[in-house]
Amino acid sequence: MINSVMPASYVQSVMFPQQNSSQPLTETYSGSENKPATDIVTISDESRLLSVSGSFPTSIEELEQSLANTTAFVEKRLKSLYQQLGIDSGSKMDFSVGYDGKIQVNGESPDAKRLAEAINEDEELSNSIRRMSADAGLLEAFKQAQEFNEAYEKDPVAALQRYGFLFEDGRECNVSFSMQDGAIDITTAYI
Repeated sequence: MINSVMPASYVQSVMFPQQNSSQPLTETYSGSENKPATDIVTISDESRLLSVSGSFPTSIEELEQSLANTTAFVEKRLKSLYQQLGIDSGSKMDFSVGYDGKIQVNGESPDAKRLAEAINEDEELSNSIRRMSADAGLLEAFKQAQEFNEAYEKDPVAALQRYGFLFEDGRECNVSFSMQDGAIDITTAYI
């Protein structure tokens, strides 16, 4: 059972049925009868403003398009930077965003350190790589949530067993990129 305290004396309790149980999921509201579980999402005025301002993707399709556009921009800028620094475009370089926000580069070329310094000095490029990382992580979270929801509709217990990692404290989506021959590959994984 999960209990959460909500504002204004609203308490929500969700009971997960045991395996081989036909007990439905219920929400308990303070001062009312048990009813079948139904999720209701309320979007704040601030979130609505963000969604109409165009500064934040509001659907998976928009997020995929944002990621594709940012990736194309970063590929173009990195190709140019490779050329400026004399780095062979065939050298595989791995990129990630560190906990301090700096872009980290590891790779086959001894110039990986110089490349990292050049990227971090270029505010537009480093912010684009951070955006790419955030979009890729959010897209993976959207996809995992969608898969969880579909599985949950069929079998809540099996869905929680399979996707329980999504609810564990300390787990995060790790995003890394590799670039070779002018193309970026994105890897996401929950760790």
